[in-house]
Amino acid sequence: LLDGDRQVREPGGECRDGVDDRLAAWLLSGAGVVVHDLLGHDLCGRRSGGGGGCGRGSCCSLGRLHRGQLLLGRQLAALGHDQQLQVGGDAFDGRAQGTVWGDGVGVVVLKRLAQALADGDTIQAVIRGSAVNNDGSVKVGYTAPGVDGQAAVIARAQAVAGVSPSAIAYVEAHGTGTALGDPIEIAALTQVFGPGAAGSVAIGTLKSNVGHLDAAAGVAGLIKTVLAVKHGEIPASLHFDTPNPKIDFASGPFYVNARLQPWISSGGPRRAAVSSFGIGGTNAHVVLEEAPDLPAAERNGGPQLFVLSARTRGAEAMEEGVLPGE
Repeated sequence: LLDGDRQVREPGGECRDGVDDRLAAWLLSGAGVVVHDLLGHDLCGRRSGGGGGCGRGSCCSLGRLHRGQLLLGRQLAALGHDQQLQVGGDAFDGRAQGTVWGDGVGVVVLKRLAQALADGDTIQAVIRGSAVNNDGSVKVGYTAPGVDGQAAVIARAQAVAGVSPSAIAYVEAHGTGTALGDPIEIAALTQVFGPGAAGSVAIGTLKSNVGHLDAAAGVAGLIKTVLAVKHGEIPASLHFDTPNPKIDFASGPFYVNARLQPWISSGGPRRAAVSSFGIGGTNAHVVLEEAPDLPAAERNGGPQLFVLSARTRGAEAMEEGVLPGE
């Protein structure tokens, strides 16, 4: 917290369970609730924050600093600070060997679309639908992903959104870069999307840029995808050269988008999906849509309010001094 020029530290500042109350105290008047699931709770929070009686929900996801840890199968090797380590992972690539960990935090504000339109809010994107489930016992083990559970949550989110698979042009994948996880994720997506037109659905993952942000991985992918939908560009998924031979790309419409490219629309609003899967089997999937066009704000010929904001009085004075006519 910043109070003028002083940095203020409140009691419980390091406590994850206090985040909800502190956000509610600043922004909201409704209930503040923490939603947690190992490595996947942030998209679960999106679903919880957007429903119920909340007129506006602010969802915050926190990650932990792992300091260059690389997860290779069943071994966790901590690397020294002087050793070189690729920042992002090799998701979907043939040389992928495991998850590269990162550190991050993300915040999004959710509001009912009708209320946001009525209030004249800036709308970044629209969440058409979402779903959360768990693999249960139908998988190899506790930490293993499951095709059926992932396919079910994807299909459910699309049904809630009222969107067919053919209307989705981009999927922000969980994309851990593991030998087991990547093939299973594509198999689950293919099960729902079907064969489709080859190369018609781009996939990518922010983990190739910044690694796995632990509890903040899902919200980071959500924010990335919101920006992609808004600006009409599909970001590159880095470190991809040769497809993982265990991934059956030929049976589905998916391709790894390895370079930045314009989003070619088929005539309707741009739509995308985001997946986030917890290590214990909790699966979350969200369907996003481009924000609706808003009418241009009416301007009268009178004075207009121009708001200045700065951390210090000195900085504010400098801003005022560079304005035309000052």
